[in-house]
Amino acid sequence: MQELQCESRVVYESAEGPVICVAFRGYYPPGSAGGPVAVAMREYISEVVAKHSPAALMFDLTGLDYVWGDSILSIVLPFWEKKLQ
Repeated sequence: MQELQCESRVVYESAEGPVICVAFRGYYPPGSAGGPVAVAMREYISEVVAKHSPAALMFDLTGLDYVWGDSILSIVLPFWEKKLQ
């Protein structure tokens, strides 16, 4: 099992702010066992949003060994909450 790896990069600069691609690689355990990994992913997104105030985020999950579980949906919350402020 590969430990979670997180990486981000600016892919476009817009007038509203940067567009950032966030890539996650590694193993995401199935079901509720994936909860702690989702928390780590969300914390990483929070850092990216706080640092860059992006106009948009793209998620690259192609390197993530993911089968199922709904906690992964929470990774959008830091960006969404920032936009609602």
